Order: sequence, then structure tokens, then C-alpha cells
Amino acid sequence: AEISYDLTLLPKKRAILSAEKTPNTCVVPIERNQERETKFVWISPILITSTGLFQLIERPISNRFITLSDAKNFRIGSHLGSATGEYLASMGFNIDVVAKNSANIYKMTADRIDLWESDSITAEYVSQKTGIKISSSELDFFTHLKAIGCHIDTSQAISKKVRQSLKKMYSSGFIDKVVSEFERR
Repeated sequence: AEISYDLTLLPKKRAILSAEKTPNTCVVPIERNQERETKFVWISPILITSTGLFQLIERPISNRFITLSDAKNFRIGSHLGSATGEYLASMGFNIDVVAKNSANIYKMTADRIDLWESDSITAEYVSQKTGIKISSSELDFFTHLKAIGCHIDTSQAISKKVRQSLKKMYSSGFIDKVVSEFERR
């Protein structure tokens, strides 16, 4: 979009609060949900992904997860800023929250959680990077539309420019290429 910017890596929850409170600030990727919808100017979709419940291959849970309520008696790992984790907690699930999502795979190996709620792309990536094998999710229960969420006072000219660039990236096949390269890792 030929817009100059500074990039700062922050934990998700802090990044969301920063974009919400600081003019000319955006957070990416962030899940769009009802609670956040009016707090940001949205540029999307960056990615569409499903969230499921993952477990270790070496220590499978004997229960079958047909509905979400089948997981109610298990300890589920989530992370700060996870809309899905917050949703599960509001429904009475036993959610154990960490600052960084990737820490949940280690919590499963230490038997501190039974299941890990995560989007499939992140779970597969963390599994490959750590060498810790996880099962495919038996139950995908939530679809996320990941987006860029910008401070509510972001100018229309800037958001329009970024949206147009994103549209060009999709139509040229660039986004599909990046996603397929990432999935092969």
C-alpha cells in the first residue's frame, strides 16, 4: 500500500489494547467477533481458519468429541486474547490461559492440560517447529475471520489503500501462494 509503518511484536492481548487505545495503530492478525466489531476499523480477510481441540498423539484421550460439551470435563489450554478461549470460559469450560499460544503444546506434554484449543494453522505450525506430534482436531467448532484491526479513528484514505492492496494480493494469487508455502513447512 506504500504506507510507511513501524512493526512492533507484542503479546496478542497487549497488541489488541494498544490498537484500541492508540491512534494510527493496528493489530494483525486478530479475530473479528461481535464484541470487537465496533472497536476497530477492519481490513479483511487476512485469513480464514478453523479452531479445534488438539491432543498429543502419544497420549490420546479415549473420549470421542462429537459435540463441544463432550470436552467440558477436560482441562483446555488457551492464550490471552483468544476470542475462542474467552467464549469457552464464558460457557463454563475449564480454561487454562497462558501468555503465548505456543506454550500450550508444552503444557500438554507436562500433563498440565488435556486439550489445546487453537486454530489449525497455528497448531500444525507449533507441532512442526517443536517436533511434538499432535492429532488432527476431532472437532472443529469455530471458524475465525482473521483481519487487521485498526484504531477506530484510522483515516478512510489509509484503510481504503490497504484494502485495495489486500484485494490485489488475493486476485494475483499471492495470498494463496503464501498460505500453501506455510502449510508445506
